[in-house]
Amino acid sequence: MAEVTEARPPIHGVAKPLTGRVALVTGGSRGVGRGIALRLARDGAAVAVNYRKDAGAARSVVDEITSTGGRAQAYPGSVIDENAVLPMLSAINDELGTLDLLVSNAGTASRGTSIADTDRAEYQRLLDVHL
Repeated sequence: MAEVTEARPPIHGVAKPLTGRVALVTGGSRGVGRGIALRLARDGAAVAVNYRKDAGAARSVVDEITSTGGRAQAYPGSVIDENAVLPMLSAINDELGTLDLLVSNAGTASRGTSIADTDRAEYQRLLDVHL
């Protein structure tokens, strides 16, 4: 198994490859999404951190990014709710700039039923979140 190491920060004086770009990370407040948001910021992107429930976790990611000179904002909203997504995209455009990158990281799990016992509405809910 290959050894996993932390990526090194950019060398002083070398341009960050995502400088001037704006990225949206759905589900960016925790887990993998948090790590992706931090990495995008380290590479120079302004980061829109989307979250559904945990405003404190999203604020923590934003604070970590801004404390090192990066640009970030937290944006609440479920990715399956068009009435939440469209205003979020407008706010990102107004506050951070034109969106260049999307990391569709938001995810959910089924509610513990077997595949055979999962109803159509549950399949649709899973697809809506993941796609």
